[in-house]
Amino acid sequence: HTKFELVPGVKLEGEKRAKPAIRYFADFTYYTALGAYVVEDVKSKATRKLAPYRQKKHLMKTVHGMDIKEV
Repeated sequence: HTKFELVPGVKLEGEKRAKPAIRYFADFTYYTALGAYVVEDVKSKATRKLAPYRQKKHLMKTVHGMDIKEV
């Protein structure tokens, strides 16, 4: 499982502890024969619709410029 940081941790004013970084853990990452880097995740149809996953998918594209290949 490859880890990608999407949002760094932060210390909010008035909070006792810092909020942890938001991370995405890919099921698989690999390079194709043509040298393209692929981030792959195994998701059911139901899981693909969940808000936390959709937000992380959005952030992967925004922050790292990478699409997640869903299988």
